[in-house]
Amino acid sequence: MEQKITRNTDNKILIDWLSFTSKIHSPQSIIELLGLTGCKFTETYGMQGYQDRLIFDGISIHFNSHRNEGVWVEMSGQGCRAFETYCNYDDGFLYLFEYFKEYPDEYHITRLDVAYDDFQGIIPIKSFARDILNKNYVSRFRDDSMTVTCSAGRVGYTIDCGSRKSEIKFRIYDKSYERGYRDDEHFTWNRFEIQMRNDRAFNFLKLLDSENLGQIFCGVIINYLRIVKPDKNDSNKRRWSMKKWFNDFIGYAERISLFTKCDEEYNLAKCEDFVYGHCGNALDTLITIKGIDKVVEELGQRKPERSQKYINLINEYESMKNKKASAEDNSADILQFLQEKDGF
Repeated sequence: MEQKITRNTDNKILIDWLSFTSKIHSPQSIIELLGLTGCKFTETYGMQGYQDRLIFDGISIHFNSHRNEGVWVEMSGQGCRAFETYCNYDDGFLYLFEYFKEYPDEYHITRLDVAYDDFQGIIPIKSFARDILNKNYVSRFRDDSMTVTCSAGRVGYTIDCGSRKSEIKFRIYDKSYERGYRDDEHFTWNRFEIQMRNDRAFNFLKLLDSENLGQIFCGVIINYLRIVKPDKNDSNKRRWSMKKWFNDFIGYAERISLFTKCDEEYNLAKCEDFVYGHCGNALDTLITIKGIDKVVEELGQRKPERSQKYINLINEYESMKNKKASAEDNSADILQFLQEKDGF
């Protein structure tokens, strides 16, 4: 049975992906720049033209490029949380971004994702999906790049604004469903992501300081998208007023001024590192003496209470398995379902 996640009631804005390149740095000097000298990086194979890579908890440092492209650093969402947790700076990302702005010729920002996590239902994701499908919006994105998808069972909505090749795009989705908490009607976790590349990413950083994160985040959204209320007496959408829920969302997010340092997520790699690295010898000894079946049986009889980090890890694993069986439905079917269910 799926366990419940610990409740979070504080909406926040966070850095959820960062990648950049540098032609003047070595892998070791990059580690020093990031303030991660105390972390144990592991060397592995490279990718995308890089022969080698150092990895640590979602942070990858690629080097030895065939095309002499210097060093490429990539932080996934998990890597961003690890950077916040382990870097030697109190304001890790702010320090790093100020460094990028001070030496713009030395670094190229290839991707930056900034995400708004909504735990309070500020973003009504079904209404958002309906408005996109009904074209109740004014946008700089092409209409054919405005899509809504969902998983089998009409749950887990995802809204994409902008194509994969766009220098900037939005993605709005049900994060609670993605993480496997789909059976809890009382838990809300929606995410609004802005994904930026190259100049768009650097321009975002140039405007940013410790006090205006929410303002810049909302300014980007309003520049590219407004959800509007239809007016039968006016054929020009650009004169339609914003829908109340969208206006409330912008106003709420705009007031968030500081980066929120998030707890690092416990993952399978950490679990394996603890079991094999710290308990491996003891576990191997028990298996040698008693046999693996007896060890598994005795573990089951103990029934130790799982901590929340292990519960979350199991939920995430179950979610990944369920996703393999999910199928996407087309926009017309989704809209028809929403209309039938909610009377629109």
